Amino acid sequence: MRRHSRRHRKSSSVDLNLAAMLDMAFQLLAFFILTFRPAPIEGQLAMHLPPPIPVTNVKSDKPQTMGGDGSDISGLEKLDLYINANSLGEVSQIKVGMRPVVQGRLDASGIAALKRHMKEIFEIQQIPFDRIQLIVDDRLHYEELMKVVDICTQQVLPDGQKMQRISFVSATR
Repeated sequence: MRRHSRRHRKSSSVDLNLAAMLDMAFQLLAFFILTFRPAPIEGQLAMHLPPPIPVTNVKSDKPQTMGGDGSDISGLEKLDLYINANSLGEVSQIKVGMRPVVQGRLDASGIAALKRHMKEIFEIQQIPFDRIQLIVDDRLHYEELMKVVDICTQQVLPDGQKMQRISFVSATR
C-alpha cells in the first residue's frame, strides 16, 4: 500500500507593519538630532593678516618714506628678521630687512649689535612696526632662536608697551 504523504502547502506570508517601523525610525531620528552635540572647532588659529590695502600706491602724489637701506617702509606694520644658520645649528647671519646686522656666531658682541640696531629702529616714531616676523632657517637650534626672541621681546613700541607680537616663518632653502 502506498502511503500518501500530505504536503501542506500553506502560504506563510509575514505581514510587516510598516507604520510601526516608520514610527520607530522617526523616533530614533528625533532622538539623535536632539541629543547631538557637535565637537568644538579645532585648529582655530589667531592670525594677523595684513590690512586689505596696497603697500605702495603708484597713483599717490605723496612722497614715499624710505628706510636707511633704500627700501620703502610706508604702510608696513611688521619688521622682518632673517636668521640664517650654519650646519651646526648656530646663527651664521641675522638680517633686519635686507641689511645684515650680525655676521657669524651670536656671541655677546652679536647680541649687543642686534639689541642696539633693534632699539634704533623702534625709537623712530614714524615707523609703524607693531610686530616682528622671524624668518628662521630650519637648521637653527632652539636655544639660538630663543636668544633672538629675548631681544625682540625687550623692544618698546612708540606707545610704551613691550613687543608681544612675534611670529615665526620657516625659511625655504
